[in-house]
Amino acid sequence: MIVNFWRILFCFTLALVSYGLFSEPVESSFKIPDYLLHFSTFFLLSFFLTKATNFFMASILISFYAPITEIIQFFLPYRDATLSDLFFNYLGIFFNFFYLKFIENSF
Repeated sequence: MIVNFWRILFCFTLALVSYGLFSEPVESSFKIPDYLLHFSTFFLLSFFLTKATNFFMASILISFYAPITEIIQFFLPYRDATLSDLFFNYLGIFFNFFYLKFIENSF
């Protein structure tokens, strides 16, 4: 039962993140730095995916999703693909795995 919860949460988050990454940006008065968005997004995605599957499967899937998003953004005229975005994507993934391996397991 709990696995279904994490899978549903991951799918919902993946859909929301994909929409945000691939849709045309909208001007807003609420500004969050781009690097913080990439870091937190991929931290949460990898966390939910790890809880839904296992560590090995999650690391493979999320490691492919991060560069694929930047490749797709490269071809969208209203988006920019940068190496710094990819770096913060992987940094969020790394910090999630660090959290799960060392901090969550210590409690």
